[in-house]
Amino acid sequence: MKKGVLIIILIVISILVILGIIFIYPKISSPKISSSQKGILVVRLYEGNSYNPVISPSIEVSLWYENESSGFPIAVSASNEEGKATFEVQPGNYLIGFNELTFPDEFVYPEFSAYPYDHKAPIEAESDMTVYRDVALFRK
Repeated sequence: MKKGVLIIILIVISILVILGIIFIYPKISSPKISSSQKGILVVRLYEGNSYNPVISPSIEVSLWYENESSGFPIAVSASNEEGKATFEVQPGNYLIGFNELTFPDEFVYPEFSAYPYDHKAPIEAESDMTVYRDVALFRK
């Protein structure tokens, strides 16, 4: 009898956890952005000054809120076969950068030294617009 009650309690708890994951977690982890509010950020990676896209290997581009640049990135996007990493975000000021641990060895890590951020460059998202940021990568 006790074993049957314990099994029923475990089943009920499992169902509640699954329902919480299905209905509550998506609302916390991915805020809804209406189509009139979203902005698209596209980071284009080029090889040197040639404007040939860096297509291989895929490179992770990280995105931070401008005022929270010291923490973990809010998003990461890998460059595609055209050398582009894309983010769909709310309008505002952001920073882009790269993960030093996963950055390909064959390229010099970009410094973005013209900006007062730690190896990150600013980019601004606007409503209903696609904003491009070009980054030249140089081979070692």
